[in-house]
Amino acid sequence: MRMPARSLIGCGGSHVTGVFSLSERVAKQFPVMTEAISQIRAKGLQTAVLSNNFYLPNGKSFLLLDWKQFDVVVESFLEGVCKPDPRMYKLCLEWLGRQPSESIFLDDLGPNVKAAAGLGIHTIKELARRTKLDTCESENCCGVNPVAFATLQRDILDRSRGGGIVGNAFYLMEYCPGLINKDPSPPGLEPSQRQAIYTAMKRVLCKIHSVDLKAAGLEDYGKHGQASSVTVKQTGKLTEFMCNLAWDFPVKKRFQIFKEMLATKPLMGSHHSWSRPQSLLRTPSMRSYVTSTDSSPALASKGALIFSPEGLSPRVRELYQQLKEFMERHVYPAEPELQRHQASAERWTPSPLVEDLKEKAKAEGLWNLFLPLETDPEKKYGTGLTNVEYAHLCEVMGTSLYAPEIFNCSAPDTGNMELLVRYGTEEQKARWLVPLLEGKARSCFAMTEPQVASSDATNIESSIREEDGFYVINGHKWWITGILDPRCQLCVFMGKTDPHAPRHQQQSMFLVPMDTPGIKIIRPLKVYGLEDAPGGHGEVLFEQVRVPKENIILGPGRGFEILLGRLGSGRIHHCMRLIGCSERALALMKARAKSRVAFGKPLIEQGTVLADIALSRVEIEQARLLVLKAAHVMDVAGNKAAALDIAMIKMVAPSMASRVIDRAIQVFGAAGLSSDHPLAQFFVGARVLHLADQVHQSISLSPEAGTVPPHNSTELAFSVFPLFEWEVQNHIPSGTIVKALISGGENGPWMKFMRAEITTEDFLQEFGRLCSEISKTSVPMDSFFSLLTSERVAKQLPVMTEAISQIRAKGLQTAVLSNNFYLPNGKSFLPLDRKQFDVVVESCLEGVCKPDPRIYKLCLERLGRQPSESILLDDLGPNLKAAASLGIHTIKVDDPETAVKELETLLGFPLRMAVPNTRPVRKTMEIPKDALEKYLRDLLGTQTTGPLELLQFDHGQSNPTYYVKLANHQLVLRKKPPGTLLPSAHAVEREFRIMKALANAGVPVPKVLDLCEDSSVVGTPFYLMEYCPGLIYKDPSLPGLEPSQRRAIYTAMNRVLCKIHSVDLKAAGLEDYGKHGDYLARQVQTWIKQYRASETSTIPAMERLIEWLPLHLPRQQRTTVVHGDFRLDNLLFHPETAEVLAVLDWELSTLGDPLADVAYNCLAHYLPSGFPIQPGLSDCDLTELGIPTAEEYFRMYCLHMGIPPTKNWNFYMAFSFFRIAAILQGVYKRSLTGQASSATAKQTGKLTEFMSNLAWDFAIKEGFQVFKEMPATKPLMRSHHTWSLLRTPGTRSYVTSTDSSLVHTSKGALIFSPEDLPPQVRELYQRLKEFMERHVYPAEPELQRHQASAERWTPSPLVEDLKEKAKAEGLWNLFLPLETDPEKKYGAGLTNMEYAHLCEVMGTSLYAPEIFNCSAPDTGNMELLVRYGTEEQKARWLVPLLEGKARSCFAMTEPQVASSDATNIESSIQEEDGFYVINGHKWWITGILDPRCQLCVFMGKTDPHAPRHQQQSILLVPMDTPGIKIIRPLTVYGLEDAPGGHGEVLFEQVRVPKENIILGPGRGFEIAQGRLGPGRIHHCMRLIGCSERALALMKARAKSRVAFGKPLVEQGTVLADIALSRVEIEQARLLVLKAAHVMDVAGNKAAALDIAMIKMVAPSMASRVIDRAIQAFGAAGLSSDHPLAQFFTGARALRFADGPDEVHRAAVAKMELKHRS
Repeated sequence: MRMPARSLIGCGGSHVTGVFSLSERVAKQFPVMTEAISQIRAKGLQTAVLSNNFYLPNGKSFLLLDWKQFDVVVESFLEGVCKPDPRMYKLCLEWLGRQPSESIFLDDLGPNVKAAAGLGIHTIKELARRTKLDTCESENCCGVNPVAFATLQRDILDRSRGGGIVGNAFYLMEYCPGLINKDPSPPGLEPSQRQAIYTAMKRVLCKIHSVDLKAAGLEDYGKHGQASSVTVKQTGKLTEFMCNLAWDFPVKKRFQIFKEMLATKPLMGSHHSWSRPQSLLRTPSMRSYVTSTDSSPALASKGALIFSPEGLSPRVRELYQQLKEFMERHVYPAEPELQRHQASAERWTPSPLVEDLKEKAKAEGLWNLFLPLETDPEKKYGTGLTNVEYAHLCEVMGTSLYAPEIFNCSAPDTGNMELLVRYGTEEQKARWLVPLLEGKARSCFAMTEPQVASSDATNIESSIREEDGFYVINGHKWWITGILDPRCQLCVFMGKTDPHAPRHQQQSMFLVPMDTPGIKIIRPLKVYGLEDAPGGHGEVLFEQVRVPKENIILGPGRGFEILLGRLGSGRIHHCMRLIGCSERALALMKARAKSRVAFGKPLIEQGTVLADIALSRVEIEQARLLVLKAAHVMDVAGNKAAALDIAMIKMVAPSMASRVIDRAIQVFGAAGLSSDHPLAQFFVGARVLHLADQVHQSISLSPEAGTVPPHNSTELAFSVFPLFEWEVQNHIPSGTIVKALISGGENGPWMKFMRAEITTEDFLQEFGRLCSEISKTSVPMDSFFSLLTSERVAKQLPVMTEAISQIRAKGLQTAVLSNNFYLPNGKSFLPLDRKQFDVVVESCLEGVCKPDPRIYKLCLERLGRQPSESILLDDLGPNLKAAASLGIHTIKVDDPETAVKELETLLGFPLRMAVPNTRPVRKTMEIPKDALEKYLRDLLGTQTTGPLELLQFDHGQSNPTYYVKLANHQLVLRKKPPGTLLPSAHAVEREFRIMKALANAGVPVPKVLDLCEDSSVVGTPFYLMEYCPGLIYKDPSLPGLEPSQRRAIYTAMNRVLCKIHSVDLKAAGLEDYGKHGDYLARQVQTWIKQYRASETSTIPAMERLIEWLPLHLPRQQRTTVVHGDFRLDNLLFHPETAEVLAVLDWELSTLGDPLADVAYNCLAHYLPSGFPIQPGLSDCDLTELGIPTAEEYFRMYCLHMGIPPTKNWNFYMAFSFFRIAAILQGVYKRSLTGQASSATAKQTGKLTEFMSNLAWDFAIKEGFQVFKEMPATKPLMRSHHTWSLLRTPGTRSYVTSTDSSLVHTSKGALIFSPEDLPPQVRELYQRLKEFMERHVYPAEPELQRHQASAERWTPSPLVEDLKEKAKAEGLWNLFLPLETDPEKKYGAGLTNMEYAHLCEVMGTSLYAPEIFNCSAPDTGNMELLVRYGTEEQKARWLVPLLEGKARSCFAMTEPQVASSDATNIESSIQEEDGFYVINGHKWWITGILDPRCQLCVFMGKTDPHAPRHQQQSILLVPMDTPGIKIIRPLTVYGLEDAPGGHGEVLFEQVRVPKENIILGPGRGFEIAQGRLGPGRIHHCMRLIGCSERALALMKARAKSRVAFGKPLVEQGTVLADIALSRVEIEQARLLVLKAAHVMDVAGNKAAALDIAMIKMVAPSMASRVIDRAIQAFGAAGLSSDHPLAQFFTGARALRFADGPDEVHRAAVAKMELKHRS
């Protein structure tokens, strides 16, 4: 009978007793067993080994087996149990997942076998036996004569070639029994045996290589003298793996060469004398380390990139080693003392210890290491290091916060000293540079201003004016690093000396002595809560500060130039210091992870921690190499060539460091946020460097280097003739306006207005006065300005528009130079389609007008062109003359048509197509002209003469369309595409029929001539129609037209669509043109089939739509002719009027629901203007353009048709986008075979997914509309268990099952909007919002001031006052869930989901939760007392907490253990004489420092020997109990969170009565878990609230601040951040509300997965959203002027509170694996 076994359990080798040495002779794996195991596993069965084994002295376990042979290995020393203990067998079976009856056990000891049999395991007793290793050493071991065998083989081979035996060649050999070792480390053998095998293998290989080729007859076996190349068929991914291994060896060889080169030819200190072997570490496939920023040939890498300190020259390597040793000996040991000083009352006085260390560093020659060799080639001021060399040293200094100052290498001094060396006069150097170099003085740099976005240095408003041989400075600066240091003697100040100069020449830089009168320090600024003493960051007023003229650097207007020169090296220094602090953070993280244990194993063995360590290492290495590369490029090519590299490192390094340090903080737990470790200060420093030296948004605007510029530029012409008409209409003498325009020349009002030197109001006043003087009559300036800004005066000429389009199609550049002005709304007036131009130069922005040569030079510079490569078109002689003087080709525009012809001559190609929108026929779309010409001559008559002209229309993605001209006949041919087509697609026969029928029905269509179904003519069927000249508007924004013209175009389009939908089907003979009824159902199925037929990959949104659309079809549908592809660019308009001449492209027409056409017609409204296949309108101001919105267009259609608006509009839009997505997928698949008719067809691959996502957006909107319109006859009840069920087919449940046997259904709807809350809750929500607006937000400034004052540890009287008001309005104790308090005895009786909405509102203010008595930890403690407290405990503690007369804290976290695992808690609770005696060390006890705190809920161990989760108990400890000693308050990034704070506390012999225990001994873990659920909901919804507030602040800031000529809100990166924040907030909110909902309908236990997920998501989301808001605010966001810094620290701390992210991630993963496998 066959055994039902599924696993084999073996012993770990022979049982051994006695004294022995640990050799493989004693404990070895028998070969016979090895072979048996191999066969067993080949059958798919499991194997395991149970071993009674032990640890070796080296800490490894002694088990000489091939572990890979076993599915499970059970070792006695690890499990603490040995055979024959039954527990060991049960453990093995559990791990195997097997029953005893399914298993077989082999062992050589009877007791072991007996124990296994006692459990029902099949057993076999194994007799220890050894198997001799048989080896075959005889050359003729098989007993066969080799010569005879060879003869036999040749005979058989000859016969086989004749095909007589098996059909192809084969050979025979004698079977030779023996052993083949597949594993290169042969298991089961002793070391001596393994050595013998490898020796034998080596000898036989030598024997093979020693064969005499001639004697063996093998001389012709292969070519001689050449390495043979063998091509092997690739085997999956192994080929790439082997290739990578192979490449490792050439790389090692190159590194070896590199090291040898360093030894023989060391790299010199001078950056320009390095040896430059071009082959070094370079292959043709490797990219250069230098990025070219010139269109000339790319700069070659000059010298190798020194990425390791070992590669430094001996001198620098020695300096590096010396620096490291100094750090180890002096700096790291001094850090604790330096940190204490920085936190003390003397912090604003420099530390004597720092001064002492500076002297030591100076004495050891570790001083002024920073000055680059290029700046100081004579090494007069520094050590003469290159940027790369210093970068390596800089990394070492970055490992300590205090090191840079100790070596006199700290910012801003380094930048200021380099500035003085580069640009200072000898007098300036003598006065300022020498004291700085000697370390006797410090300095600061004043640029940033609070009123402007200072990331754009041209925004600087501080004024510097010349007066009596002095410069007088007035300005308001802040974030001036180092200005608070008493040693600061110099301020390098940047301000404006000439506001009227070009933008980058307005600024100048001055050396301002700090003792100059007029410098007033307003306050120190904090980063989060850190002051960075003694230098700090100051806010300063400069009022009438007078400095001598000789204190200017270089001269007036050179400030911007100096600033850029100062920044390059400084950014390298900043970034390498960040690499250093990241390395230090990673080292601390690893040490912590090795020393802390959680959930039974060290953190270092936790998967998430390992992943974080790995990711940190990779990111550090990547950033380091990028920074070193930038330094290298600076050394070999200069700062300008390195601009791109410097910008990249400044983007990468701060973000990288923030992430690495943040991960380290996460491993440290809350300790990482405190001042006990350098991590918090590291993080703050890295965060500041996101902003220092320009914010990332501005850096990312830098263009990539190395673009290849085209050759020409052109400008647009404007019409001024309407001005003359206006003069006539207003009875003003002709020419008055022109005379006024030129009056005053450069200083006239018109020129000043165009240079933005005067406001619109001032211009109109001054210009009106001038016109009145010239005309001797009153001039209506309002009417004039309206005309001036209308498209009648300044409009884009169509002939120029077409010319520009053709120029750009040739790959050339275009630019516009405009003398223009600002409108009263602050925008510049330039009514052009800016997308047509590569460069736009506006006089009002640049402060310079034509014909000033500077504006032309500026344009050329931005184009990257020479004057001789450019052409200027203008209608004014002076402008042309100025351009010509620079060498620019010019064309005077008197008549636009003539000017374009002249331009054509210069360019050498036509700018106007004879037939618009055509191009030469694409190669893949060519058709046989001879056959077509013969067909046409037969069709049109024999009198036709002349050659056939054939062009292809350049638009259309489906049926190829051609322009055909034969003699005087102009035709359009439309055909099917070539190749295999999808079913029923591309039916040109139907197109022909419908157009013929509609022409008779009065619908404007081209006249069709003939249908040819003979494929032999042009390869596929086609039809012909007459060519109809007219305009096709490809851009739905209709550039170049006036608003009234645009509206007329859209109205005409709407009317012609109504005309199509009004055709009488019977009269037109179209009743059978399609099926009647169920159009949308058929269409949905048709397009699903079409999509499936062309599907190339899975698109999630398409899959969702394919499921959703058939379930949500509209119930009522009309049947008319539908076009199927009705859009603006399928209409042909009259050139002069808004009349539709013809509707084109009827390929998709049929009978169906007309609203599908209307929705499809509105697609452009939801697409962006830059959309590849069709420009859209979603980012256009439709009101300003005069274009109706999609909703207005639909209402217009309903009005014209006389029908009511539909309620299913979103469905029609979803279907339309789905259909276009399916069409695009078909086009994309055809493009892969060259069948698509459009040149851009291959781009459509990614567009399918984009369109499907838009479609799904509308599907969601349709779902929301249905949801809102559900009848309110059965309102949702307040009780959490009586809600009505809301489910639709195909939708997923909102409840996640955590039980494999039962799936919970959703009881009631998820209320995701406050509007849908029950009436009484909605009213409560509204009252709460109003209270926040009336009382809380206005009080925030005062509450913040109190929190920063000396009285901060005393509760604010204002908070107490607001609490009374809240209580009076019934906004009190809102938090207690209805489940906990069903009688509403203690709270408002809200469900978790209802309270969540209110909690979000409270989260928008830091102070609100306490005001409504809904703040942690009180809420959790009160709920704990309600759930588990005795009546006596409630009376004593719950009532005062509910009344707001007392506060409480919760003591669980301990400094010595990883408290994320609550079973680690070590504080002891011992019973003694009717009391419990507490001893323990706790920290991060939130609220314990509040003088109102009367109760401490304490968690400790009552029984260390109980099961793990029954050792803990919770006690109520009065705060006045003797033995409670508060050690200190703890800070989070420097913030104290007064008055409650976070305390570190000792509990020494604290005695509390036994009745103060909650529930009883051993129930602590259970209580803690029950306490956490609702609290996590509260935390997360408050985070949603503060994220919303942060986003609102960010949007307001982005709208109000201008950088680089436009508001921040118009910068792409800021817009992207806003969008991302909105999405993340919405996702997190829904997830939290779902968790609250599941808690309400299924209980906390069922919601465990959801609660864990929200605790993972919400804090991280909030941190990101708030961080983006801080970035938009600049350094102000880090200060206490706004709530963002406190929001961020709160969100960051909540990644630990109630369990760190890692714990929740692990919980989610385990539940996912357990219940969803």
